[in-house]
Amino acid sequence: APLKMSAKKVAHKLHAVSLIRSGIGKPYWQKRTLEALGLTKLHKMVIHKNTPSVNGMLSSVKELIQIKPVVFRTDVENSPSGGQFYSDSGHFFMHSADSSSDVRAKQ
Repeated sequence: APLKMSAKKVAHKLHAVSLIRSGIGKPYWQKRTLEALGLTKLHKMVIHKNTPSVNGMLSSVKELIQIKPVVFRTDVENSPSGGQFYSDSGHFFMHSADSSSDVRAKQ
């Protein structure tokens, strides 16, 4: 029988965490965890490293938050002119200095 080659899964390095439910009425330790994570307002998004300590904090408030992996992309066609932005799909778009000058030259 032929061997099946499985693609090696690589863990993402950053989490984009959003507060989707309020901490009101929750135990004090969950409120402290939300504050330590920087999640002080609804729908606020913060970026955290994918480390065991952060993952433990996230798991203790998992019913209040939404977690998405951050994927870095440099697609000039899909990103607005000038700057960086984070899309709902979990992609972080960046313009490099060279590519932004090329786009301006084409216009």
